[in-house]
Amino acid sequence: MLNHFNIDNKYIDLLTTKIITGELVYQSPQKNINTLASFYENGFSYYDIIDKEDHDNASKIQMLEFNRTPESFLIDICSKAMVIGISATASIKSNIANYDIDYLKHSLQNSFVSLEDKEIIALKEAYQQSTKGYKDLSIKTHFIGSKSFEDAQKKLAEILDDKESANGFWNWLENERFDQDNEFVFKRYVKILTAWKYFVDNSDCHGFLCLLNKFPKRKDAELDLDKLHEYFQLFLEGNKDTGLSNNVSEIIFVLSSDDFDSQKERLLKDLANGKRRFIISTYPTIGTGQNLQFKIPENAEIVCTNDWRKNQFMDINAIYLDKPTHLITSLSYSNISQFDFVKHIFQLEFLRESGAISRNEFKNKLNQAFCTFVGEQPKKTRKQDYTSLYQTSAYSGFLNKVIIQALGRMCRTNIKSPNIHILADIDIKEHLKSVRLPEDMISIHEYNALVQEASPTTDLSEDELRGIENIASEISCRTAKFISKNLEYGNWEDTSIRRWQELRQQVLKKPTVIDELQLQGVSQEWRSIYLQLPEPNRFYYYNRDNDHDVQVFFSDKQRSAYKLDEENVRLSELMKISSFHDLFIENGWATSFPESKYMLTPPMFNDIYKGALGEVCGKCVFEKILNTPLHELDINEFEVFDFKTDNNVYIDFKFWGKNFTRDADEQLDKIRNKMHEIKAEKVLIINILSTEDRKFQPRIQQDRSIIEIPHLCINDDIDPQAINFILEELNK
Repeated sequence: MLNHFNIDNKYIDLLTTKIITGELVYQSPQKNINTLASFYENGFSYYDIIDKEDHDNASKIQMLEFNRTPESFLIDICSKAMVIGISATASIKSNIANYDIDYLKHSLQNSFVSLEDKEIIALKEAYQQSTKGYKDLSIKTHFIGSKSFEDAQKKLAEILDDKESANGFWNWLENERFDQDNEFVFKRYVKILTAWKYFVDNSDCHGFLCLLNKFPKRKDAELDLDKLHEYFQLFLEGNKDTGLSNNVSEIIFVLSSDDFDSQKERLLKDLANGKRRFIISTYPTIGTGQNLQFKIPENAEIVCTNDWRKNQFMDINAIYLDKPTHLITSLSYSNISQFDFVKHIFQLEFLRESGAISRNEFKNKLNQAFCTFVGEQPKKTRKQDYTSLYQTSAYSGFLNKVIIQALGRMCRTNIKSPNIHILADIDIKEHLKSVRLPEDMISIHEYNALVQEASPTTDLSEDELRGIENIASEISCRTAKFISKNLEYGNWEDTSIRRWQELRQQVLKKPTVIDELQLQGVSQEWRSIYLQLPEPNRFYYYNRDNDHDVQVFFSDKQRSAYKLDEENVRLSELMKISSFHDLFIENGWATSFPESKYMLTPPMFNDIYKGALGEVCGKCVFEKILNTPLHELDINEFEVFDFKTDNNVYIDFKFWGKNFTRDADEQLDKIRNKMHEIKAEKVLIINILSTEDRKFQPRIQQDRSIIEIPHLCINDDIDPQAINFILEELNK
């Protein structure tokens, strides 16, 4: 069949696979809970429209679709087989570095099994026993580098003890990299030279690993190996008591992928023979997985960290950690590859999903990415809508993971030198301070010492709070779309009606969820209607500029934000009316908001919960006081209004505020359109609560087709005037 469309064979293979697996791009919208699905389940696609003069009257359209994410792929595997995950850093919260554990738990439910608390405690105790000898050694930590170019110049002059040589270095760099921004490159040189001086000055540094993001190469001004050799030599000449030879080339090892095995073998042999070595490598090359332990040299001073049999090998005892870059794919260069472009979009989606960036920030970053990719100037963004991707909680988590893995190169044996030296780029300090490791993670002593040097804060950081707010805002926008899609399509079926009614019962019973344990008792399909608070509370704040644009805040920093609590949704007012309170108790519906870790999103509160409150309270009055049964609407009328009577009078309950008249006027045209849609002849619009002691004055349209009743309840009771008026109107 596909051959008749004159499609290239490679696309026929692609389409055949799509059709067989059911992964069809164009499908009619399905009204189900999947509209609440996250990026992990939906992925993304984009269109590349190429319109050139040589295309005659046609434009070439290319669509790229990525409907699988690592998380969805793993969940698919887990549905078919048992998967055992083993990792020292997998629980660090950063979905650009790790699987999103919270999402996996949410999706797999009881199929996701973690270590029990007692097992984690046992492992931590075992680790403490295996490292108890650390009390006999010293971990020395230092942050090096400069925040400004001027400070870097002063630092170079200080370590060289020669201002003229420091100026000469800068002049050389300016000549080599003419008309370029050289401050970053200069500061990197200064940090490497500082690390080298530390190595030279501390003769107990046997193996010193200098971890960078870029290899030094000859005649490469960005990081010139010859220039490093030249200045390294100056330190050797000025310091004779180093235990080092005068030949820099013998001391330095550049461990790259070129001839890696033979270079490593020669390095470990030198270390085993008691020779001091300065090892330059990069995070991708040696930051994870590679072992650098070497045979214990004769007469070496050592410390055994436990009571186990002593290892024949010992660890290197010094390291410099440059700030890891390229953790986020940059689009700041020319001729961006499509691979890097797609990877960048994936990372933006992951950052939005984790709450690291807000919805507006995501849109701005996406616009910048596409403009950069096609070679156009991106639109200017408001300062408040801009966040550097390198200042996000997800990036900080990723950086901490890389640092932990890099420090792991020093932790391969139980034999250590008495002194362990850790130097780190000052630019990673803020990221170490902003991340708290999960309780189930065992962190190594070297990392703990570095974090302690960074003086971490104990309160929730600003980045962490913003991340939680962004996640809550994203979930809120998702629920808003879910609600509008269900209402706008209007093609209700028995199944969708039943699920809509289940949703109303869910929000009535649990507008808030106290903790994680109680959340486990919520049906899987409805967990996505709740947002998580940073700590248990009874309220939060929000802004809603339009139906789908919702921002959530957990402090009152936004003056224009609305507070959302049981007072705002008027539950506390309803519960003062005894017949309503009894009704809620009888049906197991919430009568108050206890301090909770989870609450409904603003769209769920305003568009679903308030409507459900009005319906059940209004129906109670009609059936128990007015003795007038109310019926659910037919399938072709569902959700147009709330109920109808035996005489086909339609009833719609509202939670309008003190501006009842204005609210009613704004809704009048919509009500008439709805009536026309289902051919309704008469509608009673009934506001449930009055906000003040006001006179009962219904508004009746001239043809009596629409009757607006200002309140059903007033002064904590059901208003007899309202009851009498409604009875008279129903009997006409």
